[in-house]
Amino acid sequence: MSADRTSYIDGMRRLAAGVTIVTTGRAPERFGLTATAVTSVSADPPTLLACINRDSDSFKPITRNGRFAVNVLGTMHHELAERFGGRFAESGEPRFMVGDWMQGGHDVPILVDAPVCFECQLETVHDGASHGIMVGRVLAVRTIATPQPLLWFEGGFAVPGRLHSAS
Repeated sequence: MSADRTSYIDGMRRLAAGVTIVTTGRAPERFGLTATAVTSVSADPPTLLACINRDSDSFKPITRNGRFAVNVLGTMHHELAERFGGRFAESGEPRFMVGDWMQGGHDVPILVDAPVCFECQLETVHDGASHGIMVGRVLAVRTIATPQPLLWFEGGFAVPGRLHSAS
């Protein structure tokens, strides 16, 4: 027996998640979407996963290109998160009209001022019901000064309060 959909969604709203933009392609055929279901799989070899809705306009291009980037967002990227999350009636290349984008060393679009960008080679796609669980081997990591991360919590964007170290 499974939990009902409503209680599941209500519970997941209480799980804070980092906000990313997953991208693929090269201009004029770049694709990207806002994603919060991204996590580390392994440090040896460096591997992560991103859960991508099969109905999104980015799913097929990621599988076709075999490479993608995970651009971790800071608080200053709130508008980008909304744009790539579908707030506006646009998809594909028009989403990249906002933000400072460049082609990464592994031929994927990366956000220049993202706190972290992971450039990945698609290893496998597992079935996750409505989503594909995309496992990517991390080819490169690009970091810059760490601003406050943008989080998704209770159905909206959130900024963390005081951060405590784990020591």
